[in-house]
Amino acid sequence: MDEKTRTIVYAGQVARLTGKQFQFFRVLLDAFPRVLSRDDLVEAIYANGDDAAGIKVFDVMACKIRPKIEPLGLTITTQWGIGYRIELDEEGKAAVLRARRFEEGRKRRIQFEGPDLPLISVYRQQGYPITDIARRLNLSFRAVTAGLDAIESAKVPAALAGRQAA
Repeated sequence: MDEKTRTIVYAGQVARLTGKQFQFFRVLLDAFPRVLSRDDLVEAIYANGDDAAGIKVFDVMACKIRPKIEPLGLTITTQWGIGYRIELDEEGKAAVLRARRFEEGRKRRIQFEGPDLPLISVYRQQGYPITDIARRLNLSFRAVTAGLDAIESAKVPAALAGRQAA
């Protein structure tokens, strides 16, 4: 998905959407496999409330998106009385779940906790390169450099940074 051009490329096919249509599709895809109510969609798409439209706008949006994404093998289904959801084939489901696991792992590696800071400091004092520290602590390069910056700029108390790892 390319937000700048509002295009979706899947299974060798391309679909171009308008701005609100792209947001609608993105919200449904992010919620996969859940069904989103119209209220949820209003909150997600018209969060600032400046041009919040009537609830029926989503019916129209779904009708206009369906023929555009059908060649991609994607469908938007209406759960009567509840809301909308996106339907993916098995390959699409696997791709979405794989991307979510990757993103969750990336977020987990970027964040570092206080207990990691003394280890970062100790390994650095022992002369380990940043890449080795990241590998040993299962952190990203960015997390290790942020930890070192925090230690060096005295944002972290000296007692915490200098404490030896048990």
